[in-house]
Amino acid sequence: SSGSSPEDDRMAVPRFIKGDPYPARKAGGNEAAPDAWFNAIVNQTRDMVPVKDPCRLDVEFILNKSRFTDDVPYGTDLDNLLELLFDALGETVFLTAKRKDSVIVEVHAIKRWAKEGELAGAIIQVSPRSWP
Repeated sequence: SSGSSPEDDRMAVPRFIKGDPYPARKAGGNEAAPDAWFNAIVNQTRDMVPVKDPCRLDVEFILNKSRFTDDVPYGTDLDNLLELLFDALGETVFLTAKRKDSVIVEVHAIKRWAKEGELAGAIIQVSPRSWP
């Protein structure tokens, strides 16, 4: 036996969150966009298995190609994208955890632009992680 519970197996199912990934704060940027992305995350993760124990979060941010410019050739800062994602998941997946997103003890994150015809958003997966 792998030692995983049915809850662990349901927890580890990848989830696509449709929307335009935005950082928590963007000076001079679109002020409505971070709120829209935060709400998209909350609304699309409400039904996920609640997580109270140490976990790993895998995320792939899929950004609109317009977010990669000559001034910002590699797109939005990954740490800022993660901050808003963590905060939003604190309202859903990590709501019952002590100190909310502090239960994330490992993270793997990448960002890329959306391919032709691909929707922007993020693919997330939360998996149980032994600790310490």
